[in-house]
Amino acid sequence: MCSSSKFEQPTFQTYLGWSLWLPWFFLGNYFIISTCFLTSAEFHYKFSNWVVSGSAELKRADALIIFTYKYFGRNGILALGTGMLLIVDLETIGSFLKLVRYHRKNRLYKRGLVTNLDDDYEFPRLSVLLKNLFTKDKSKRKRVAFRSKKEYREMRKRLEKDALYKKMYPNNRV
Repeated sequence: MCSSSKFEQPTFQTYLGWSLWLPWFFLGNYFIISTCFLTSAEFHYKFSNWVVSGSAELKRADALIIFTYKYFGRNGILALGTGMLLIVDLETIGSFLKLVRYHRKNRLYKRGLVTNLDDDYEFPRLSVLLKNLFTKDKSKRKRVAFRSKKEYREMRKRLEKDALYKKMYPNNRV
């Protein structure tokens, strides 16, 4: 895991940022979910109105969206929006969990149950999460040694001779 780092005490700007960010966060999630339920005609109408009303500052973003819509259609736009929203969601959840961990650790620190305010579990970066999702490190797997039939027979004989086993399980045969 990552090395532990010190928590920084949240400031007023942190809480203000969270209070301003969360409505936009839920609005973005709502937009993607509501767009999934549109029919193709409704989606095309909404999409064409959105592209026409765009400003000159957004031409590069519009070019990417128009390219995606032209070659991949509705599913491409939804995949692009969902992918970008997923990245933002993971980062938001990670920073929120860090804030929660700070408050829990601070409560323990005030009671005297811990001696430092180090972050014991640092939420991994998005790149690490994606790498762990798509690759498996085979060297970390524990290998179980299989027993041979001969070893099982020897174990069975030892159990049959054991007086305590006979006393506990009188009717069982091994």
